[in-house]
Amino acid sequence: AEYMGRAELVEVFIMATAAGGAAPITRKIRKVLELRTDGPDTVAALTSLSEIYHKNTIQARRNLRSDIEKRALAIHESFIDSFSAVEKHLLDVANVVDELSSSCDQVSLQLENARRATSGVLERTEKLRKERERTEQRKVLADAFLDRFSLTEAQRDILRETSTDLDPSFFAVLQRLQTIRDDCDVLMEESKHQTAGLDILDSIASHQEAAYERLFRWVQEQCKQLQSEHTEISGYFRIAMRALKDRPVYFLHCQNEIATSRRNSVVHRFHTALTRGGAHGNPRPIELHAHDPLRYVGDMLAWIHQALAGERELISTLFDTNDDEELPAGSLKTKATTSEEDFKKVLDIIFEGVSRPFTIRVEQVIGAQPNLVLCYKLSNMLEFYRHTLTALMGDEAKLLLSFTNLHEKTQRAFFDLLKSQSEKLLNSPPPYPADLSPPHAVTEAMNRLSEIMSVFEASLVPQGQRDTTFEPVLDAVIDPLLQICDIMSSGLDVSDRCVFMINSICAMQAPLTKYDFTAARVTMLALHIDNHIEALVADQATQILRKCGLADKIQTLRTHDGQLPLSTVASLDSKSITAAAKALYTSLFTLGALVLPQCDRLISPRLRTESRNGVARLVASAYESLYEAVFDPKNGYADPTSIMSHDPKAVRTLLDI
Repeated sequence: AEYMGRAELVEVFIMATAAGGAAPITRKIRKVLELRTDGPDTVAALTSLSEIYHKNTIQARRNLRSDIEKRALAIHESFIDSFSAVEKHLLDVANVVDELSSSCDQVSLQLENARRATSGVLERTEKLRKERERTEQRKVLADAFLDRFSLTEAQRDILRETSTDLDPSFFAVLQRLQTIRDDCDVLMEESKHQTAGLDILDSIASHQEAAYERLFRWVQEQCKQLQSEHTEISGYFRIAMRALKDRPVYFLHCQNEIATSRRNSVVHRFHTALTRGGAHGNPRPIELHAHDPLRYVGDMLAWIHQALAGERELISTLFDTNDDEELPAGSLKTKATTSEEDFKKVLDIIFEGVSRPFTIRVEQVIGAQPNLVLCYKLSNMLEFYRHTLTALMGDEAKLLLSFTNLHEKTQRAFFDLLKSQSEKLLNSPPPYPADLSPPHAVTEAMNRLSEIMSVFEASLVPQGQRDTTFEPVLDAVIDPLLQICDIMSSGLDVSDRCVFMINSICAMQAPLTKYDFTAARVTMLALHIDNHIEALVADQATQILRKCGLADKIQTLRTHDGQLPLSTVASLDSKSITAAAKALYTSLFTLGALVLPQCDRLISPRLRTESRNGVARLVASAYESLYEAVFDPKNGYADPTSIMSHDPKAVRTLLDI
């Protein structure tokens, strides 16, 4: 195929076909033609053939098959020669394996004999091994149980120490005892080991009692150091107080010890503040201001307030340590807590010692009979601090009860002063001013009341209770003033009395209008003013009509029964009415308006205008009623126009209404 072209093969194939050659030849030629020479197997075969096929001759082609077979035979013989040595070695190995197999059989036989002889020993050994494993497991469990439910010897030694000082190791052991006790409770609740739990609890209880007793004695020693002014609370003290919460008896006793120590400290500092003041004289002693009662009492109250805030912070630090707060190593966990009521009880004990010296000094101030406004300011100040400190100490604190008592005493002193001043004025009322202005007693009393109302305005009384709270003060001030003014004006005529009362009530009302809590009293005084204005207007109108001669005529007109004509009535004849009308016209035209000197004495411009308009309306109304009667034909007046020449509208114009 390498030396014969495809065209030559085709030609040979055609010639063979034309000659009608044998079918085998045809098949071979077709097979050769169909053979692909570019396949990898064919290429590899031809490459191998090229190594032994060097000349393309007829003889070479004819001997090609035998040459290939000879070459294959040579290769096989070479392979056999190469593996003969391997075969020898394999035979040697087989012999060795046979010998080993024979030896193994002998050893196996000996081992079987030995196994039969030692089977009892092996069984015993296996049982002992398993028993050892179980024993080791029990030992591990026992050690773990003892580690969890007992103290080490070193921990017991810490509890046995007689030293008065405590260190973190003691608190760690105390916490360990509490942990063991809690675990015992769980053990007895969740398992059947009741006896073991009771034994452990009994052992732990004795250790705990000894530890808590030592801790209690240590806290008592520490409490003695709390009497100094500048007290620093160590972390171990706080841990100890936290631990003692689980022993209420010890804790309550220590709580009282702390309260007593702090009480002595507070009382000493209070006396120092009163008599010596601060370091180097700053601040100055409180009693230096005893001449100024308001500042004197205020400084004492401010000192108590400041001291209470500091003591509450100190007590909170001791008794109310939060779990999240950082504490020294060995901090104890406890389920017991300190309630707000416990804080208030401790603070009550601490400041009970301040109550008596403070009360004595305030009573001395009250006994000195301060003026009315000062007395009310003291009362309001005491109530303010009582309300402020109630949130810190509670309503039942002895110090706050003393504040309440002092507040009541100042209130009584205040109302006693009001009562004595009112009685003094009622017994000896001063004369009324000539100009009918408010008397000095009213002005002075309202000035004091204004100061009192400004103090009350700044108080902490709830908005809804202000009216009722301040009402007694208004009753004690306003009612006597009204009574005094009524007595002072008893000798005046109606108009002057009304003017005087209106001016006095206006002087009382004006300061009250500035505050919401006096609205009811302002309304009441306004009613009094309206009543007096009405009486003043009626009296002034009557006087004007009387001066003009119309008063009796209006009265007769109002009482006339209508059976006879008015012209036949003696006081309502044409001549009398004409003269009276002319007198009114003359007054109006001459003066341009009504002369009302009493109305002009009113201090309020609004009331002056209101009263003048009221008088003018009454006069105009009276004139109109008489005018209508005159012009009524049934009354028998011959020439009404000549009797009353001006109609009511013209009169109203002249009266400026």
